[in-house]
Amino acid sequence: MIDVNTRIFRTVDDTEAFYFCRGLGNFSGKKANSLEDFLGKIQIVDSESLEFHVDRGDFEKWIASTIGYTQLDADLQLVKSEKLSGETLRKRLFSLVSMRLMELTNASKASEGKRKRKQGVAKNVQ
Repeated sequence: MIDVNTRIFRTVDDTEAFYFCRGLGNFSGKKANSLEDFLGKIQIVDSESLEFHVDRGDFEKWIASTIGYTQLDADLQLVKSEKLSGETLRKRLFSLVSMRLMELTNASKASEGKRKRKQGVAKNVQ
C-alpha cells in the first residue's frame, strides 16, 4: 500500500492522464500525467478548455479518482461555484493548485525530517 503523498505526487501513465479538451471530442493536444504537470498545463491551455472542464467537474473528478487528493477535489468544487472565466479562472486555478502542492511538499519534507530523526535516535539507542 502506498502512502497518500506518494500517490498524490506520482506520475500516471497515459491511460490515467488528464486530457484537456475545448469541448466534447475537441482535444487540445495537452495532457497532464501528474499534479505538477497539471499545474503547468493550467498556465498554457486555452481558457476555453479550463472553462469546459470546470463546468463539467472534470478536474475534481480526476483529482479525486486518479490522484487521490480529496482536499484539492473539494477546493475545485468551490471554484466551480464561483462561475469564473477566462484569465480570472486560470489565475484562480493556478493559485489554488500551486498552494496545495506547496502545502503537500512542505508536509512531506517535515514528515521526512521527523522520520530521519527517529532513525537517528534508534541508532543511538543501539
